[in-house]
Amino acid sequence: MEAHKSHQIHANEVPEIKQPSAHLAEVATEQVVRPISEQPYDPSHDYDITVPFRSGVHFGREVEATIDTLDPVKDAREIYRLTYEALHASEYLSRGFYNVTFLRQAAVPAIAERLYRDGDGTIMTMNRVRNDRTFASFGKMLSPHKEEADAEIARVRQVHEKLGIKPEGEMHDHMRYTLATIVLEPARLRKFLGAGEVPEKIQKGTINFWNEVAEKMGIQTHSESQEDVLAWMEEYEEKYYEKTEAGQKVAEALMDDWVNLFPERFSKHSRQLMLSMLDEKLRDTLDLEEPKRWARTLMKGFTKAYISTTPIRIVKHEPWPVRFAPDSKPN
Repeated sequence: MEAHKSHQIHANEVPEIKQPSAHLAEVATEQVVRPISEQPYDPSHDYDITVPFRSGVHFGREVEATIDTLDPVKDAREIYRLTYEALHASEYLSRGFYNVTFLRQAAVPAIAERLYRDGDGTIMTMNRVRNDRTFASFGKMLSPHKEEADAEIARVRQVHEKLGIKPEGEMHDHMRYTLATIVLEPARLRKFLGAGEVPEKIQKGTINFWNEVAEKMGIQTHSESQEDVLAWMEEYEEKYYEKTEAGQKVAEALMDDWVNLFPERFSKHSRQLMLSMLDEKLRDTLDLEEPKRWARTLMKGFTKAYISTTPIRIVKHEPWPVRFAPDSKPN
């Protein structure tokens, strides 16, 4: 997408769209108003952007204020997009969060075996590329263009079915759990690290967005209640978590990929930081060591500081298919 093209939005109350400024001071003073996704508004798309937003650079509080105006049911897609493609869009954070979700899946023998595939699974041989493709796929599901989003969900469902992954029997539970890790892991991590709760509107929007995806994938949806989803996940983990060689191999591949994001001199420290995000049950199941006390303290302090400074942080929206392009660098 070219950054210097003008776009139009369907909103009588906003001024004419202007060229976005490259400087924060100019962005703060100019009347630059257009959707943060930088996509044209089309009223025929039932989940297009409903609130105009300035493109370019923003303070976190601007994004939070926009989210506050949205409805967690009708605007679930936009809430999720603003939250994870703008407000909390750091590549390190995104990769760290999804690493934890994949580690949870590796603790389930049936999922671990499919990921490992005797060492030939893409998570073992080309994990970074696999993850980038996952982010790009999710980004397409977040598209404000209904046809593109629906086509991507249909494609993912077809790929799963070709691999024999269908929402039937125990496999349905596994697919539902995979979805739940994406839905609830930010809330679980934030609470685990002592940084409070995810705002209710963001959590409900997240659940509702992924429930829409679940319906189109043929997967049973989750309750809008965070407590209900967590209770279901804990019951599932008690039933299915089990130590396996495949799970441990997948876990080490994921840990290595996380470590490789950082300069070599930080490799030991970065592994410790990832370990500090994992609860004891998950670590034990995957045969991962306990994190050092300093790492846990540092991660808790960082998370609290990050959350508390969100309103004054400078953020920039960039769609996942762009942010996680093959030649992208962590930021």
